Order: sequence, then structure tokens, then C-alpha cells
Amino acid sequence: MKRILIPAIVALLLSGCSIPFLSKKNSGLKVTSSPESTVILDGQQLGTTPLEKDGLAPGKHRLVLSPTSGAASWETEITLNEKLQTVVDRRFGASDSQSEDFVLFLEKTPASQSQLSIVTIPDRAIVRLNGQPKGFSPVTTSVTPAGTYEVTVSSAGYQEKKIPVLILDNHRLLITVQLARAALLPSPTPEASDSAQPEENLTPTTTPGKTAAKTTPTPTPATKPKTTPTPSVAPARPYVEILKTGTTAIKEAPKNDWLRVREQANQSSEVLTYVYAGETYKFLDSTDAGWYQIELPDAKTGWISGQYAKLFR
Repeated sequence: MKRILIPAIVALLLSGCSIPFLSKKNSGLKVTSSPESTVILDGQQLGTTPLEKDGLAPGKHRLVLSPTSGAASWETEITLNEKLQTVVDRRFGASDSQSEDFVLFLEKTPASQSQLSIVTIPDRAIVRLNGQPKGFSPVTTSVTPAGTYEVTVSSAGYQEKKIPVLILDNHRLLITVQLARAALLPSPTPEASDSAQPEENLTPTTTPGKTAAKTTPTPTPATKPKTTPTPSVAPARPYVEILKTGTTAIKEAPKNDWLRVREQANQSSEVLTYVYAGETYKFLDSTDAGWYQIELPDAKTGWISGQYAKLFR
């Protein structure tokens, strides 16, 4: 899936790395990925990851990462700034929703201060700095003193992401993070236990000249027939399955793990109804902000937050 990342992506990927201000009025590019990928910039192959390239022209460029394993490529638009190195990191999963990436973006601040701004996919992820909560994304916070920190981004239904960063004085560090969806553990399939088999009917042996004693067969305990679980039939794709939300029952939603269905794809829109964990609905559309449009049983449509739903295409 193509995604346009925020422009002017710049330096620093791992803790301990300094920001690479280039001496000449050109730009640098640093790309890491897993698995190894071919890096293509504006149709020209630059090499394979991990890759570091200087002497590139500032401006907007089309970047493609093509895994050497043959998996689907990932494409985005980046902007290279003068005297700065752009860093892109991509971790490929089994699908785009199970893949993750993050981009670090640095800009000067008008005042003498250090700031951190984070935008995530999905939105409203929990952001922590050195373990201290800073709010829900998108979020901007002042950081004092400047130095190395660990940013943690987490959201229900997604894998947690930790990013070591370096915060500088007089700069704002912006981070764009796409979280990978957490794999759902398969529910155990109940298996019927084997029924007790009836004992063989024994025929009493008689001796000639003697009358066989009349015997009463021992009653065989009644056994239940062996049953085979009925397989669950998945709805036609594409559809979404509601994940556990951790919410408790309220008057409007009498069961736990409910999720609001809104008229529009935003948090302030009117609530139409509630859906619950384990339920499935026909998928209609999505937004870049992580909202899913679903079809309700009454043929109406509504929007849910994608961070609490798994999409099956």
C-alpha cells in the first residue's frame, strides 16, 4: 500500500547516533529495513539495505523498497533537505497491516526549547517518554533537558514500538510511526471426548447335563454419541472483526468490550450504535487516520476506530 509520509525526513535512528549535518548543500539518505530490500530512488537503484547515500539533490523524491525475498514493495514520497540526512526504517510483515515503519523529522523551533511531536497510525496511540505517559497521539510535548530518550508507542491490538532518539536544543523532533497489528491467537477448538465403548455381550457357557444358570446382563451405561464441532463459517471478505477494547458495560452498551460506531470518521461525530468484541461486519472503506467504515445489520453504515478492529481483505 502506498503512503505519503510527512516531508523533510531527517536524521537519527538509533540511540548514540548524532544528527548528521552535511557540510555541503546536498542531502543524505539512510535506509534500513527487514528483510533486506533494494532501494530505488526516482526509478534509480541505489543499492540494498542497510544503505547510506550522500550527494543527493534536495527536494521531493519517490522512494521504493523492494524486499529481495520477493515480497510486495513499499513506496512513499520523501523530501530531502539541504545539509541533512533523511532516515527511513521499514519492517515488512506478512501484510501491510502487519508491517511497521517510523520516520524521524527535525525542524528548528522559534524559541530556545526542545520539543517532541508524534503522529501515529493508528491515531490516539499512547505515547511514553522514558516510561512516562505524554498523552495520546498526535501529541506535542516540551522536553527538558535535551539528550537521549526512549519513545514508546502502544495501542490496543497493535505491537508496541520503542524508539531511542536524541533530542536537541532549539529543535523539534517529529516522529511518524506506523504500528504493526498484533497477531490474533487462534481460539482453541473444542474436541469431543471419545465415548465409552459398550462391552461385548458374553454368551454363558453350558455344561452338558446341567442347566445353565440364568444370568442377567450387566446394564451398559448410557453413552452420549460422539459429536463433531460445527465449523464456524467466516463472512465474505472484506470484513472486519471487532477486537477486545477493555471497556466495561454501560447503560447504552450492556456488554463488556464495546466499541462506538460513529456517523463520521472522527472522535467528535455522533454515536450511532455500539458493536462488541468478536462480532464481524462488512468492510466498506477506510481513512488514512485509521478509521474503518462498516455496514450495520440494518443496512446503515458507520465508522469505527481501526485500532480496535482487524481487517480481513
